Parts: sequence; structure tokens; C-alpha cells
Amino acid sequence: MSQKSREIAQSFQRNKERLAATTQTRLAEKQVLDEGFRRLRDDLEKSIPPFCDELNGEPEIGNILECGIVGDKLTITHQDTGDSLAIKFDAALHKVTFSCDKPVKYREPVEVRVVNVTGWWFATKDGSSAGSGDDSVFWLAEKAVRIFLGAD
Repeated sequence: MSQKSREIAQSFQRNKERLAATTQTRLAEKQVLDEGFRRLRDDLEKSIPPFCDELNGEPEIGNILECGIVGDKLTITHQDTGDSLAIKFDAALHKVTFSCDKPVKYREPVEVRVVNVTGWWFATKDGSSAGSGDDSVFWLAEKAVRIFLGAD
């Protein structure tokens, strides 16, 4: 073996080890993102229907909200006007988007981001933190519903 072939072989081995480490880190980060997104989706799907029921029980609201989940979208519909607030789940991008066109145009994407290979946080469209726990998820949903109802 020549010195050149030995150097190439050693360089090849180092690059192979770096690639393996990078691949492992990316897989670990993807698992964290997947778990954070699953928790975000589960928390929204569990908290929003009861929240709509609670609002419908208020005399000022008067049972006008209908909440439904179809596929990758949770929708709150205002029965009096037909307007709706959509909450779209995008597992591939680890993102949830709150949006409505009426009574005001509103769009709030929330992404799951990695803190490290063991944790995540939720980021709003401007990159600021929306937190990392159940309270932050409910705060986001409440904010969207307030805007949708014109109560904000």
C-alpha cells in the first residue's frame, strides 16, 4: 500500500463515521419532532371540542359553534354565518396552521422545533416561542377562537 492510498482510506473512514453520526443525529431529531407534533395534534384534538362545547353553553354564544375533525383538519364552524376556523395538521412539516377568512383574515402557523435530541418547543410564524406544554397549546387555540369570534 502506498502512502496516498492509506491517506485516502483513512479519510474515507473518517467521513463515513461523520456521516453515520450525522445520520443518527438527524434520526433522533426527527423522532423528537414526530413526538412533539403527535403531542401537539393530540392536545388540540382533545382540548378544542370541549372548549367549543363550553363556549356553546355561554348565553352570549348560544350554541352556534360546531366542531369537527376530518382527516388532517379540525374545523370550527360558526353556524349563524357559515364561517369556519380551520386547524390544519401537516405531519411532514411538523406544523399546525390556524386560519380563517372571516370575520377577519387570520393565519397562524405553529411549528414544532427541536430544542435538543430530547425535547421540542412550538414556534409561531415570527419564530417566537409559543411554549412547549399543554398550556401553550391551549393558549394558541384560545387565541385563534377569540379572533374567529371577533372577541379579541
